[in-house]
Amino acid sequence: MGRGRLRHRHAIGQTIGAHHRARHGANGPAELNARKEAHHGGVLRAHYERARRPMTRRGQRTSRLVGSFLAVGAVGAVGAVGAIGAIGILTGYALLLRPWLLRWGSTRAERALPVPGDDVVPTPTHVTTRAITIAAPTDAIWPWLVQMGQDRAGFYTHNWVERLLRSSIPEVHDLHPEWQELHVGDLMRTNRELQPGHPLGWTVARVEPRQALVLLSRTLPVGTYAFSLRPRASGGSRLLVRDRAVWRWWQAPFRLFLFEPLHAYMQTGQLQGIKQRAEQHVQSQVNANAKV
Repeated sequence: MGRGRLRHRHAIGQTIGAHHRARHGANGPAELNARKEAHHGGVLRAHYERARRPMTRRGQRTSRLVGSFLAVGAVGAVGAVGAIGAIGILTGYALLLRPWLLRWGSTRAERALPVPGDDVVPTPTHVTTRAITIAAPTDAIWPWLVQMGQDRAGFYTHNWVERLLRSSIPEVHDLHPEWQELHVGDLMRTNRELQPGHPLGWTVARVEPRQALVLLSRTLPVGTYAFSLRPRASGGSRLLVRDRAVWRWWQAPFRLFLFEPLHAYMQTGQLQGIKQRAEQHVQSQVNANAKV
């Protein structure tokens, strides 16, 4: 019985092997693997050929729709980031930089003080007070105020801006005796004549020698520029300049984002320019007296 079973199993094995060889070839697993690779290669080539075929109209419409959606999304994302950045910049300017510009150099007490010329514009919509300490007596600062003007000594500020605006404003660093007369009603020129016979400038509203000079503007913005000199008990002087102007509500964007920053830049430059010139002039006089 044992030998019969063995012969039976051997016969079954030979039958299965023959069937396998008949189905997959004589090489067995090697040929099977080669056929599998050929099959996969054929599938890939088929996908490649389909990818190279021209899109149908429906596919083209779908592709354009997806592309447009992605483009709109990208533009929207960039716009949102830009809007957030702009809001942040404007908020920082309104809360931090603008208040500092409006009260540059002045103390709380000085901003509360009455200044000559406040009564000329009793109900302003816009008030600023800026100030600077100058190591010179008031009578050494006053001549620099009196000789200001486009046709005289200029305004002692950032002359590159004045040249850019083609205002024909000079840059003077000396005192001129011929420019030391200034009276109420005189015109302090601020620009070259755009039309012959029509000078631009501010009207002198008040002159208090060595104390105050008030200028009245009848153009944008309508109001006053008041320069006030105050001696300091510890020596030197304080020079204050107060602007009192009337603006219309619809002029707010121009005032907030163009006039205020530019005017602050020019007026603080003017205060620093007066300080530099007055202190240098006093020091030169001290040096000259020391040589005598």
